[in-house]
Amino acid sequence: MRTLVAFLLFAGALGVFAGRTTSFSCAPGWYLNTNANPRRCVICPKDSWCPGGTESASKWVTSGDPGIVACPNLMVTINPGANNRLMCVNQPGYSWIKPVGQADPSVAVCPENTFSTGLRKQPNCTACPSGMKTNNGLPVINFSPNAPNGYANTYNDSAGTTTRVSADACLVPPGWYYTSSNKVVRCPEGEYRAGYVAANATGANQCVRCPRGTTTFASASPEFKYCDVLVPGFYWIDSTKRPGFGTTPNGNPPQYTKICEQNFYCPGNYPSDPDGKTDCRRGLWTKNVRSTSSADCLVPPGYMLPATAGSNITKCQNNPGEYFPEWRRTTEADVDTCKTCGSGIMSDDNEPINQFALDSTGFAAAAPTFVYAPQTSASCYISQGQGMSTNMSDPTQFRATTCTGNTYGVAEKTYELRVNPCKDCPANTFTTGSGVCGNSDSYRAPGSGGFFDPRACCTRPGWGYDGVRAAVCAQGTYNPADSEPADKCRECPPGTTTAPGNVTAAAVDNINDCSFTLPGFGVQDAAELNAGVIKQAGLRECDVGKFSIGGEALTTANCQPCPKKRTTRFSGATNGTTECDVCPAGMGTTNAAGTVGDCNNCNPGFFGDIGREGGDTECKPCPGNLVSSFNFYINGSANTLDVGVVSEAGAVSSQQCLLQFAAIETGNWFLPNVSALTLTTVALAAPPTDQKCMDACQTDELCQFFTYDYSTNVCQHRKASGADASGSVKIAYKVLAGNGLGLENRLAAGKPKEAGSGVFSWFNDNSALAIGETFTVSPAPSTIVNCLTACNDEPTCAAVVLTFTSDAATTFSSCVLKRGVLSMPSTSPRASDTTNKRSMVKYRTTFTTAVKPAF
Repeated sequence: MRTLVAFLLFAGALGVFAGRTTSFSCAPGWYLNTNANPRRCVICPKDSWCPGGTESASKWVTSGDPGIVACPNLMVTINPGANNRLMCVNQPGYSWIKPVGQADPSVAVCPENTFSTGLRKQPNCTACPSGMKTNNGLPVINFSPNAPNGYANTYNDSAGTTTRVSADACLVPPGWYYTSSNKVVRCPEGEYRAGYVAANATGANQCVRCPRGTTTFASASPEFKYCDVLVPGFYWIDSTKRPGFGTTPNGNPPQYTKICEQNFYCPGNYPSDPDGKTDCRRGLWTKNVRSTSSADCLVPPGYMLPATAGSNITKCQNNPGEYFPEWRRTTEADVDTCKTCGSGIMSDDNEPINQFALDSTGFAAAAPTFVYAPQTSASCYISQGQGMSTNMSDPTQFRATTCTGNTYGVAEKTYELRVNPCKDCPANTFTTGSGVCGNSDSYRAPGSGGFFDPRACCTRPGWGYDGVRAAVCAQGTYNPADSEPADKCRECPPGTTTAPGNVTAAAVDNINDCSFTLPGFGVQDAAELNAGVIKQAGLRECDVGKFSIGGEALTTANCQPCPKKRTTRFSGATNGTTECDVCPAGMGTTNAAGTVGDCNNCNPGFFGDIGREGGDTECKPCPGNLVSSFNFYINGSANTLDVGVVSEAGAVSSQQCLLQFAAIETGNWFLPNVSALTLTTVALAAPPTDQKCMDACQTDELCQFFTYDYSTNVCQHRKASGADASGSVKIAYKVLAGNGLGLENRLAAGKPKEAGSGVFSWFNDNSALAIGETFTVSPAPSTIVNCLTACNDEPTCAAVVLTFTSDAATTFSSCVLKRGVLSMPSTSPRASDTTNKRSMVKYRTTFTTAVKPAF
C-alpha cells in the first residue's frame, strides 16, 4: 500500500513538472486540483477513479473538469488512486456483476439468508449455514390454517433489515434452536422460541415449553402466542386470557388450563366452545378425570340408561334387587336394563364407584370419594329368616325362600348369589306343634316372617339340644322348656341329681325332679328342705368325718358319720370304708383307752398327728430323744437330772410333748413357801436321791412340785389339802418345752411359748397364795388369758394363782404371779456352793374341767 502511494506521488510530481514545460497534466489515478494555487495533481479519492491527462486533453470532459469519475452506484474502491472503472468493486453486503463490453460494472444486494464481505468482486453472496437465517429470512408461514377467529394463524417476519456483510448476519431464526452438534433444529410441537439470535447467544440452544395443558399447532413455532392449542383432556380457565392475548409472560407463566373434571370431556385443539369443556349428557360418567372424547361418557356400574330419549341414567333397583357390573357405552344393546338378583332377593347400594375432584393444582385428581351402587351379585342379599335356592325351571336363576315349618334361615342379611337353603331343625326339635317351647317367635324375623336361628327349633320339656341333636336330658339335668335357654338341659342344683336308673322325659322336666343326692353331698339341716334352699343353692358337701354314697332321697340323714369314730381327710367323702381311713387328730386305735378298734383319745405321752396320711390310725409316743438336763451345783457336784417329755391326753402333735419336770430358771432354783404351807415329806427307798424324789412326784397325781434338800436328803412334795375336784383358788404352773434345745438357750429367749410351750399345769389349791414369791407386772392383768400370758412371757414367773367367786369357777376374780428364788453358781461345781434345796414343778397331763377352767 505504501509503495503504491509513493509511486502515485511520484507520478503526480511528473505531471506538475510537465505542466511547467508544456501544458499542465496529471498521471492516471490523479486529478488536477484547479482550486489550489498553484494548481497541482491530487491522488484520486476512494470510491472513484481518475483517468489522468493534460489540461487540454480530450479525456477531460470539459474545461475545468478535475478528472474525477465516481464509481458506479453502490460500488467502492479498496484504496484511493483508482485509475480505471474496473477498480470499482462491490461493497460488503453485495455481489459484483461483471460489465459487458464498455458498460460499467454493477452490484446486486445480497438476498435474504446470504452474506458478502465485499471488496473482492465476489460474483455471488455466500449462503448462511444450513438452517441459519438473516433477519427477515423466514417466509410468511400459515402455522394454523384451521384456527378459528381470534387464534394466531399466520406468521409474517417483521424483524427489520440487516446489512448482510458477514457470517454474523446468519442467525438462529425464531421457532428454531441451535444444537450441540452445530445444527439448527425445529422447536418441537408444544414449544416455541422467539427472535433472531446468534448461535452462541443465551437461549439459542433451547426452546420454551408451552404452559401446561397447551401446545402448538405445528413445530417451529416462533412466538408464545402460538401456544394457543389445547392439549386433549385440558380446558381454558378463561378463554379470553389464553396465550395470544397480551404479551409473552416473563418468568413463570400464569395457569391457563385445568385438566378436564370427571363427567366432562375436553377434546383439545381449537375448541368449538369457548373453554373447551363439554358436559357428559344424560348424567353419564367418565371413569376418571382428563377425558378427551364423548366416547368416554359411559353408564357407570350399578346404573342403566332408560330408552326414553333425553332421560338421565337411573340406579339399578334395590327392591326387587338388581345390579350391573360393568361400564357401558350408550350404544350397547342392554344399556337400558339391569340384571335381576332373583325372585324375592333384594340388593343394596354396597359397592363403591370412584368419584374424583381436582386437587388444588388443577392438574391432578384428589383422593376419591365414593358413590355406592349395586354393581355385582355381591350386592344381592336375602334377609334374616330366609334361604336361597335356584329355580326349578332355570337353575341359573336364584330365588329367596321364607324359612318356616321346622326350618330356619340365615341369622342376618346375607349377600351374594349362591345356594343357601333353609336348614332343617335338628332331630327332635320343632318350631310348631303342641308342647313346643314358646320362644320360637323370639327368633322370627320381623320382615320376612321366617325363623333365623336354630334356637327357634325348640325341644319339648325333658329334652335338650346338644348342638347336634335333641335327646332326653341326662341324669342330673332337667329342662322345663319354659324360659331361655329353652333348648338346653340345665344342671341340677349342686349336690343334687335326678332319679337313678332309666331316664324318661317326664322324670327330668322340672327342678323338683332334682330330689336325689350326689355322692359326697347331703342335707345338713332340716330348714334347707322346708325353705327351698336346695333349689336355690343346692346341697353342701358332707362335712369332714361324714360321707354320703349318693342316689338317696333328700333327708337329714344323707351324710352319715364315719364308722368306729374314724374321720375323713376332706369333705365330700363318698365311701365310709375307703375314705374314712384316719383317726381324728389326738385320737388313735393304739395307745388309747376305749373300745378296741375304735379311735379313742391318745393316752398322755402319746399324740395323734393332725396331718395324717391315709390309713394312719396310730397314737405315736412323744419322742424319746427330747431330754433336757437340769443341774444343781452343790459341794462340787452338778446333781444332774435328765427330764423327758410327756403330753396331755388327746395331743395332736409332737409340739405338745412338753417337759415332765422343770426348774423355771437356769441355776440353783428353789420354790419357797411360807411357814403355813404344808409340804408332805415323802419316805424314799435307801439311799434317798433327788431322782427318786422326782419319780415319786410323777406317780402321785396330786403332786404339784418337789423340793429336795441335799443337806438332809429329805424329799418333800406339795399336795393341796382337801379334794381336787373343786376349789375357788387354782394354781397354774408354767410348763417348759422339751424340744431338744439347751435349757439355757431356751430360757435366754425370754419367751418359753416361742419354744413350743404356753401350756400350764393346773391344780385346785386354796392355799396356793403361800407358794413362792409374789411379784407384779404392768399393766396388771385383768383376765385369765392376760394373767397366763403375763406369766408365760416373764422368764422368772413360775405360776399363776387365780381366784374365782365360787368353787364352781364360773366367774374370775383376780390373779397373782409367783416366782422362785435363784442362786447363780459358776458353770461347774464348786465346794463353796452351799445352797441346799432345789425345786422342780410337774406337768400334770390329766385333769377335769373342774380343775382347768374354760377360757
